[in-house]
Amino acid sequence: MADPASTTLERMLTEEITPVVMVLRTPLVEAACQKKHGVSLVQLLSVSRLSITSTIPVRTASDQAYRLRKFKLRLFYSSDIQKPDFEAAKE
Repeated sequence: MADPASTTLERMLTEEITPVVMVLRTPLVEAACQKKHGVSLVQLLSVSRLSITSTIPVRTASDQAYRLRKFKLRLFYSSDIQKPDFEAAKE
């Protein structure tokens, strides 16, 4: 049986449905990141982004117990986030 973590559904969930965080930057912060670390702010944050690999107990909005097995965030600059074109998606 295939490893569930490597299935097409698992990859889609972790790559496409993962929460997105919009990062706002200033020229001063971007310059500091480039000078000190040689990377952009998003690249710097992506290295240390939240990634849970152990099971964490949480409660749902309806107060049901649930164990969170995996959680990731995707980081993008605000200038890279665009409003989806719903008309194109309908076609």
